[in-house]
Amino acid sequence: MPVVAYPSGNDVFTALLLALPPQMWSGIKDQSLLQEMKQLISMVSLPTLLQQEVLHLRRQLELLKRCKENKQDEELSAPA
Repeated sequence: MPVVAYPSGNDVFTALLLALPPQMWSGIKDQSLLQEMKQLISMVSLPTLLQQEVLHLRRQLELLKRCKENKQDEELSAPA
């Protein structure tokens, strides 16, 4: 019988935070805090599978945004 692992609530929350557009954090005025956030959300150190999942979630968030704005017919570009 296969073992199925489900992500914990913290894992899901972390993936969603990583999926937010990087410019989401640009309003942070404290430069040391901003640098720390940039390090935390950097995809460079993430495993490949998690990078792919984060990019997928970013595309999904972009599509939801376009649907809300009635722009879903516009071409989807790769998220930043």
